[in-house]
Amino acid sequence: MKKFLIILVALLLCQVAYAQTNYQKLATSVNIKNQELMKILAHPKTFYYTDAELPPAYQDFEGALDGIWSPYYNVSAVQTEPFGNANREFPWGKPFGTHNVKNSHSFRFIHLPLINNQYKPIVWWRTPYTRGYNRNGYSWAFPVGTVVGEVLYMHDPKGFGRVYEIRTRTRKDDRWSPNVFRPFPTAKHLVNKLEQINLFEFQKNLVPFHQQLINNQSLSELQVLHDKNPKRVFVSWKRQQNLGYLAPKYVDELLSNTPFESAIGASWSDDCHAPTTTQDYHIIPKGYAGGFMEITTNACMKCHDTCNKHVDYFDEIRDWYGRVRGSDGIFSFHPFDPSCISDGWPRPVMINNRFTQMGLIAEYNQNVHKGYTTIPNLF
Repeated sequence: MKKFLIILVALLLCQVAYAQTNYQKLATSVNIKNQELMKILAHPKTFYYTDAELPPAYQDFEGALDGIWSPYYNVSAVQTEPFGNANREFPWGKPFGTHNVKNSHSFRFIHLPLINNQYKPIVWWRTPYTRGYNRNGYSWAFPVGTVVGEVLYMHDPKGFGRVYEIRTRTRKDDRWSPNVFRPFPTAKHLVNKLEQINLFEFQKNLVPFHQQLINNQSLSELQVLHDKNPKRVFVSWKRQQNLGYLAPKYVDELLSNTPFESAIGASWSDDCHAPTTTQDYHIIPKGYAGGFMEITTNACMKCHDTCNKHVDYFDEIRDWYGRVRGSDGIFSFHPFDPSCISDGWPRPVMINNRFTQMGLIAEYNQNVHKGYTTIPNLF
């Protein structure tokens, strides 16, 4: 039996290492006009993960069934509750702009500050009982200098992964500083690229596409995007530009040979922060809605400041439970061992021993962990 467990652990570690390599290979397959980010993506100490390596989980210590729960188990007895928690609903369920997109996938990465090639860890602590919506449970904080990122990719018609956007957040003393890298931050960037490589000369149907971009055509009427709860987390009215047909081989050309640039402070066109499309394969996936949000600290915090808040804060009438997942403004990470995530009955809380051994996390000790800060209004 002992030998079997050793083999099983070895296989799991090999699987994790294999996944890390594949994610890193795809992340570094694009050229980014930011050398610091390129170094982070290629760094051997950058930790890559998806829901497979770190299953999503949320806390519920306010009810009869205390513990760590899977968002995929509906604890509500009310049939009208689709999930029983907030973590699969808009705007929390998927990376922003991809909530109605089928051909969009993602993986994440964390790059912690290093001291003598060892992580400065994410620190966690037990929060005592308090009145209000943040009560007994767990919180954690990232060290200043941490870079947390998300790589968004889609599959081309042949099934290969194509990165179309990379999002990062850098931990400062009092905030997270966001950035987004795209091959074409504005319509003008795409026009310049088409003219540079003369694609529109080789295919007649590229001429109207070229003119659409130059003349800012196909801007739809104002559309609204918002969540349905009384205390709305996200509300935005924006125009959208629907990109016309582009042959897959040209999409490949554009995504493969265009350096990704920062989209901070850039707008695709008037009152539109990013385009969308109804085509199955384009420079962004079909149905992409990233244009509803500008790339600024305040805009990103509309959603990220809800981490670790109890759902009653948003709608106390609904029969849903627990908190929004995450802490310290980051949704995708938690320090809990996957074995304690409940899918039907509460289990004793266990901290992820593998992460502890890696030095990725540590229980907070004020005498040891110097220089950590908490961001105002974040749990």
